Amino acid sequence: NFDGPGCDAVRSFVLDNVRMWLEEFHVDGLRIDAVHAIFDFGARHILADVQEVAEDVAQRCGRTLHIIAESDLNDPRLLYPRRQGGYGLAAQWSDDFHHAVHAFLTGEQRGYYQDYGRARQIAEVMQRPFLYAGDYSRFRDRRHGAPPEGLSGDRFVVCLQNHDQVGNRARGDRLLTLLGSLAKQRLASSLLLLSPYLPLLFMGEEYGEENPFPFFCSFGDPQLIEAVRQGRKQEFAELVGQGVVPDPQAEETFTSARLSWSWPEGTPRAGLRRLYHDLLAARRCWPALQDFAARSARLLPDAENGPVLELLRGPTVAGQQARIYFNLSGQPHPLPTGPLPGQHMLFSSESSRYCGSRCGTHALDHLLPAECVVFGLTAWHTFT
Repeated sequence: NFDGPGCDAVRSFVLDNVRMWLEEFHVDGLRIDAVHAIFDFGARHILADVQEVAEDVAQRCGRTLHIIAESDLNDPRLLYPRRQGGYGLAAQWSDDFHHAVHAFLTGEQRGYYQDYGRARQIAEVMQRPFLYAGDYSRFRDRRHGAPPEGLSGDRFVVCLQNHDQVGNRARGDRLLTLLGSLAKQRLASSLLLLSPYLPLLFMGEEYGEENPFPFFCSFGDPQLIEAVRQGRKQEFAELVGQGVVPDPQAEETFTSARLSWSWPEGTPRAGLRRLYHDLLAARRCWPALQDFAARSARLLPDAENGPVLELLRGPTVAGQQARIYFNLSGQPHPLPTGPLPGQHMLFSSESSRYCGSRCGTHALDHLLPAECVVFGLTAWHTFT
């Protein structure tokens, strides 16, 4: 109750909690869950008040604090400053990136994935965080979202996996299990970490965890337990014959979700973990990746199907751009162009460093299946 009779005490309780976590427990920020489900039609939205409390604590304590919204509204007002009628939050989730990459790489078209799955959408989402920004959504049967004009990429959080996208699947399958290909996993990870947005990592993703993360619970009310069981069965009724949906109340369902937390040296897990380490380091040390505004993306040679995605990051002057190429196909493909003068290859997702298949005999004029390569200035750090 944020806007009805007696709501003042509720609002105060929420804002006191915001203040407590930021000021007394010294957390760096808060993620506000499912803001699209917050109903507040008052003249001053509760999210604006949450942001104001965070700003007050930040000023008094001399710290930088972040309020991040999880939202599927594709509404830039969450981020616009209050003088522009917005709430002034630091960042918001952008699910369109996840959906575009997931649907394309897995081929899934169930539910909201029916709005995604085309190669050109990956190029589009690299240029604009909202694929649906006033565009018609077949899943919703209406126009959805608004253009995020004037907002830099570091105001948007993107991911390949998270607790919702994995845990709300019938059996909690992780991305690597669905892809069945380490090269495709490395490609997906490169898309995430080289994107002009803030990457969110799901536990175990960085080394290719394969244990599932199914929905589990531990309720005491027998009626509630049975209602949850039946609800899960009904939600995934179309999967009959494809295995049993795990019982959410069973202890073994919880146990199955535990991380193996292992990446022995020389294994693909160690290679993938090294790829995450290197590209996170690249985000800090390659100047072009610290520019969240200057970017362009296109598919080559076919603007609709590619299969090569070209992503240019950073300013165009004096060769300062990072030139990134992703082969979205399962076949080798000619590299559209080689390194410019003063540039060389800084990274390949198929390097032997990551247990990939690129070796010295492979010419740089071709991209291997599902390979990502980055060209940049010779003065920039090379990951080999």
